[in-house]
Amino acid sequence: MASMIKKIFYRNNLWFGALLGALIPLVTYFALDAGIEASKDDSGVRYLDEGTVQVVSIVFNVFLFRWYMLTLKFDETGKGMLLSTFIYAFFYVFKHMG
Repeated sequence: MASMIKKIFYRNNLWFGALLGALIPLVTYFALDAGIEASKDDSGVRYLDEGTVQVVSIVFNVFLFRWYMLTLKFDETGKGMLLSTFIYAFFYVFKHMG
């Protein structure tokens, strides 16, 4: 089992990093959003607004990016993740500030 996980996630590839960098914020966003929806109070007030959940989801990529760049020394995967993170950040700024 561990060798299969290693085979999947231990790749030094730009496109794998871009895919991973695109999927991790999406999974994080939907998990946070589901948790926040479940924890609404009786009046239906959410504790975090939509923009905050989006930023937390984007920032969550930084931890995985750091692990790939510093621990594993997979520069190409890190570059792909950074590319995806910048694209998400650009769209966030464009949507909320523009």
